[in-house]
Amino acid sequence: MCLAPPMLTLTPTIRMRRIHQSLIRRRLVVETDGNLSMHRSLQRGIRERLSQDKGQQQTVFEQAVALVREVFPRSNELQQPTPDKWSECQKLLPHLHALHDVYHASNQNITGSLEFAQLLLDAGMDQFEQGIIHEGLLLLHTAEKVLDASTVPSHEDHQVMRANIHAMIAIMYDDVGISKREEGLNRRKTALSIRRENFEKSTNKTRRDEILVYNSWMEYAISLLHYHRYTQAEPIINKCYAKFREWGTEDEIPFEYARYYNKIALVRMYQGRFEIAIGCAMKGMQLMGQTGYNLFTSRLKFDMACIVLQSGDLDRALQIHEEIHQQRIETVGPVNQLSLHSMYAIGAIHELKEDYYEAA
Repeated sequence: MCLAPPMLTLTPTIRMRRIHQSLIRRRLVVETDGNLSMHRSLQRGIRERLSQDKGQQQTVFEQAVALVREVFPRSNELQQPTPDKWSECQKLLPHLHALHDVYHASNQNITGSLEFAQLLLDAGMDQFEQGIIHEGLLLLHTAEKVLDASTVPSHEDHQVMRANIHAMIAIMYDDVGISKREEGLNRRKTALSIRRENFEKSTNKTRRDEILVYNSWMEYAISLLHYHRYTQAEPIINKCYAKFREWGTEDEIPFEYARYYNKIALVRMYQGRFEIAIGCAMKGMQLMGQTGYNLFTSRLKFDMACIVLQSGDLDRALQIHEEIHQQRIETVGPVNQLSLHSMYAIGAIHELKEDYYEAA
């Protein structure tokens, strides 16, 4: 049972200080700038001891989860990007993956917790934001399994988290491709149902809960657009827009309005109203740019390039896709899934232009 990769760096709580001081004196732990690094030999000793004492696995696992939880950044409760936390998440992800692997390797000898599921959800959302889809889905599916094994699945906190997991997996399936569209649609229906029921039953309704409901409505409309069901999607998108206007102006909540303009642009594209569609797509991209969520801005720019392509302007579409590709390489590297999507789009346009050498 491996609790973390070599040199685990975590900030200890006061209640654990005495144990840490003992480990420091024995040089099994090194303290630097208030953080502790676990020596490889100590990890090996823990693994050997736990392999002999199954009864202690649960206790040690819970302690390890608590330590990682202390320092791993929490995701935005409205499931909006948090790029300012990416660097810290990346440093701590190896430790979280170690906990994930331990949980699976225990053959159900270890019981997960709501805290562990939330930790996996936070990490999964971080991976989505950075376009790391496979690893993100791995963490989210495990979070779902932890909830499925819970003894109190009807608890409100479990239901809120379950809706969040459904919603995030569905969003990530959009990057997987057509093979996951049906499951993505079903998950979005489930998330919407849970959030609506929780909101309607609540005696203390909050703006956060209302936003999550309308997030689910917008996500459901996205799945409808995947099936070209734009006549069903349009009234839902407009209903969301009406609610956004109740909440604030475009400058006050640019993220919500950016999503509206992006989705209504796709509706206008399906209607063949390309000039309006491109204008709405541009507006959505500009509003998302105000949020500072650069990778999300590139996603909206990608949609705009696709609309331009559908309008028949291959040269302009190619130019925009090349800009997106370069931006993504600079932000997340050339082998990131987002960068590969851009490369594929560029190749497809070259093929349409019969530039087969460039397409290859």
